[in-house]
Amino acid sequence: MATIASINPFPHDVRTAFEAYISSTTYYNREQLADEKWHRMCLILDDPAAYVPYSKDSANLKTRTQSSFQLIDNKLYKQSDIRHLNPRYVVRKAEVFDIIAQEHLKLLHAGRNKVWPTIEQQYYGIKREDVEFILKRCKNCTLNRPNTTKTPLVPIISGQAWERVQIDLIDMRHEPSGQYKWILHIKDHFSKYTQLYPLKSKHAEPIADCFALFITAFLPPKIMQADNGKEFKGALLLLLRKYGIQVVNGAPRSPQTQGLIKQANGVVKAKLRAWKMDHGSTEWKDGLLEVTLAMNTQIHSTIGCAPAELLFRDRGSHINWLNSQTRKDLSIGVEQEDPTLAPIFESELEPEFEALIDPQLQQAPKPRIEVTIESSQSEAELSIELTGARADTVGNTT
Repeated sequence: MATIASINPFPHDVRTAFEAYISSTTYYNREQLADEKWHRMCLILDDPAAYVPYSKDSANLKTRTQSSFQLIDNKLYKQSDIRHLNPRYVVRKAEVFDIIAQEHLKLLHAGRNKVWPTIEQQYYGIKREDVEFILKRCKNCTLNRPNTTKTPLVPIISGQAWERVQIDLIDMRHEPSGQYKWILHIKDHFSKYTQLYPLKSKHAEPIADCFALFITAFLPPKIMQADNGKEFKGALLLLLRKYGIQVVNGAPRSPQTQGLIKQANGVVKAKLRAWKMDHGSTEWKDGLLEVTLAMNTQIHSTIGCAPAELLFRDRGSHINWLNSQTRKDLSIGVEQEDPTLAPIFESELEPEFEALIDPQLQQAPKPRIEVTIESSQSEAELSIELTGARADTVGNTT
């Protein structure tokens, strides 16, 4: 597998600049709590009877703490309200930088307008300006920032999900991932829901196979809009006619009629570049799942919510699970149906897998073959030497 140099998006100088920014005399954040006040609030919630107010300010602090805050797993949270349906973690000053950087990377380097709503719903004590300050200094985003202007869009009105889907191909021949050189991009115009499929070629048959998988998962759309490419004819056209899907082809050399998906193609490429930099790999096929999840679970500026939330309204908890650090917690095991059996943890699987491998094979060096050709005036000699696992030498003279 080919690799590339992994780039640290937030080197030490970015952290130093942010610390200087929040420590300046002009910085003000009314939600941010001093460490001493944070500790007092935790003591109040942990044992209200043991905390005796010693002044009017301390009495007001106790009243406000008990009415607006709560302890969850020994961590301080702001209680839910009309605008925030779930309790929000109270961020201390030393945690602000790491939390913003973590959410930015989790959304695969999304911009401020997508990162800020996520942070604002989950955390208490972070300002929009804090998010903007850090994201402007992300090294990966600086390298991937496009210089071209966006194509003006032609307004298209859709009244419900799957009424109209747009499809397009993303050309990845300049950096193939193994045998895969194309990406089929399918996007619902109403919900902005995205599906990405890796392709080895742009022929109509594999495109039809991928679109059949799309129909299996989401049912046939009413309208399929594409450009005039010949790859969207043939087998795909037969599949569309079979399920009564209306085909709308854009005008030649008029990308603005496909503006939604053309701009989304740029988002896919930017997120893939960010994924490759974060993982130090050029195998973009391995990152398509993360890119798809990121695009479907982050807030879209047009609809005001995540595409998955609009499409699957009863799956909000699942979206929160995708966006949470809990899904990476290796201490969460796989539960057994038999109540007498303990959960299976990921940390327990690796030793069992290694136990199946012969220890001698684990320690033995890989064999290496050396081929040497020596020529003289009388004859040529060819010697083949096998080294590594065995030290035998095999000679063959011709």
